[in-house]
Formats: sequence, C-alpha cells, structure tokens
Amino acid sequence: MIAEPVIQQIHNLDIATVIGGYVALKHKGRYYECCCPFHNEKTPSFKVDSAKGKWYCYGSCQEGGDAIAFVMKCNNCSFYEAVKTIAQNHGITYEEIEQSSEDETKSRKREAMFSANALAQEFFVKSFNEANQEAKNAREYAYNRWNKSFVNETGIGFAPNSWNGLLNFAKSKGASLDVLEELSLIRKSEQKSYYDFFRARLTIPIRDRFNRVIGFAARDLTNAKDTPKYLNSAESPLFHKAESLFGIDTAIRQAR
Repeated sequence: MIAEPVIQQIHNLDIATVIGGYVALKHKGRYYECCCPFHNEKTPSFKVDSAKGKWYCYGSCQEGGDAIAFVMKCNNCSFYEAVKTIAQNHGITYEEIEQSSEDETKSRKREAMFSANALAQEFFVKSFNEANQEAKNAREYAYNRWNKSFVNETGIGFAPNSWNGLLNFAKSKGASLDVLEELSLIRKSEQKSYYDFFRARLTIPIRDRFNRVIGFAARDLTNAKDTPKYLNSAESPLFHKAESLFGIDTAIRQAR
C-alpha cells in the first residue's frame, strides 16, 4: 500500500505533463488535444483539461478520468500500480507501507469494490451511448437538464430497464457477484437469483478525492407512481452518504 500523501502529490502534477509522457499533446485554447490513443481516428477527439485535472475522449471511447485512470488504461494495471508508475516517472519518492494480514484483507476488498464500481460505470456509460430508443430518451433528458460537455465529463450514464443488463456484463468480465451485491449494484430475490438494482435510471457517479467511483446516485426516468425519484448506493466501506460530496474530486483540484 502507498500512503495517501503520495497519491495527493500525483494529483498535484499537471495532468498534461503525465499524459504527455505517453502521447504528443497540442495546446488548443483551454485544452490540450491529440488523436485518442485508445482507438483509431484521424481527427483529434482526446482532450486534456489541466485546470480540472481530467481527460476525456469525445470520440468512440466516450470515457475519461484523471492521470491515474489514464495510466491504468494505458498499462492495463491496477490503481496502485499506476500510482507507482507515475511516481517513478516524475521523481516522487514513496514507500510501500507494510500491512497486517487483517489490513491487507481489507485493502484487497476495497480494491475489489473500486474495480466493481469502475466496471458498473463502464456499463452505464456504454448503455447511455447505445443506439436504441431507450438510450436516446435518456440522452435527451440528460442533455436538456445539463449541457453535453458536463454530462460527458462527469460520466453520467444510464441503467437500462432490464433485470440483468449489468449482471450479465459483470459476469462476462469475471466480477465477484458477492462484491456487486454488497455495493447494492445487484440484489438477490426471494428465489435466490440476482437482478440489477438500478433500472431505467440516469446514473451519476460519486467519486472520492482521488477520482475513484465510490457509489452512484440514480434518477428515475419512468415517472411511475410510488417509484422513488432518486436511489443511492447502499452504505459500504467505500460510500458513506453523510460524508460523500458530489464533485469533490473536481472541486479540490479547481480550488487548488
């Protein structure tokens, strides 16, 4: 494990400097841009915002994140492996903290939860950008309420009106169903079969100050009677509603 002050030092770096070590960025207005390194394209759709410490692909990927998320995607590695890589590349000294077996078990569980939330976020964004009418209606609602840039950069997604959309996606990726259930992403019926918790809802990811998804708020799109307008993720080792603030990851960066 690596101490949080080291992670904070990494977030203090100019994201364009970190990403510039992997791709050739060009300064254009308030952004840096280049052709997306994650898919083939001729016109640059990959933009980096140093002020917010975020990158986003407006092309086929339709996803983004911070410097750590970029290195994770580039190197296909874990959060802490990406942290170590950035620290080494930018002269940040760090020590790995030894943990007791109990603490190590807790850390591994937290990492499994972060991975499950990231997987759910991937599914929700993918579903939001589908070509079907249900996704089109979700986009129309979102773009009428917020501007398109905010929707994309925030990572607002869509949970389709399906009992097993996320469940099947998670299974295909080898995710732990027990972890997904503990995060309230799926639930278990009286017949002991799993089903998706969020259905027919816009999903709004809630992140920690290191940009990791810790939970979701989900807005109902059916307007059905007796259906709660908003649902939140259940309390978990990652998410505590009373202590979690939407946008804290961006707010801290901009305040700094």
